[in-house]
Amino acid sequence: MDMKGEEKDQEDYQKDLQKKSDEVKGAQKYSDILSRVIHEGEGIFKINNKALFLSAIIAGLEIGFSYLLVCSVYYLFGGTLDEQMVLKLFGIVYPIGFILVIVGKSALFTEQTSVLALPVLNGQRSIWELLRVWGLVIVGNIIGGMFFAYFVGNLAPKMHLFTNETMVSV
Repeated sequence: MDMKGEEKDQEDYQKDLQKKSDEVKGAQKYSDILSRVIHEGEGIFKINNKALFLSAIIAGLEIGFSYLLVCSVYYLFGGTLDEQMVLKLFGIVYPIGFILVIVGKSALFTEQTSVLALPVLNGQRSIWELLRVWGLVIVGNIIGGMFFAYFVGNLAPKMHLFTNETMVSV
């Protein structure tokens, strides 16, 4: 098949997708959804560096709660419950840190990757602006995580939440 034939097939496929999308009752057009996500990404680019960095540190602290809860579950139930049950409990408590990040609207790197890339791909922002925001967020997340690990590592054994051995095991 030649190049023009492939382009025609792609156009037909795209039109068919658009038609199916239009047929779904109450659904927004994908272009509207994409436009809204690009607008959301633009909003993140407009946040000043200090606020973004502090938000990223907070996200690093919040995500640490997942680790705290996993260690606590392991310490409390490891050896008393079946290993598979302990792993299921991990699955219940692990998302709590992510929920805190979302509810707190903090800047977590994994949450920022695609939303911020869209304004760059759309030509509204430069790659350097993207790297600046990503850099602030990843460094802030790491610093927040390090603070959390330091304080939990020192305080949790003293508060009898779990032991240092638990942290190593998890």
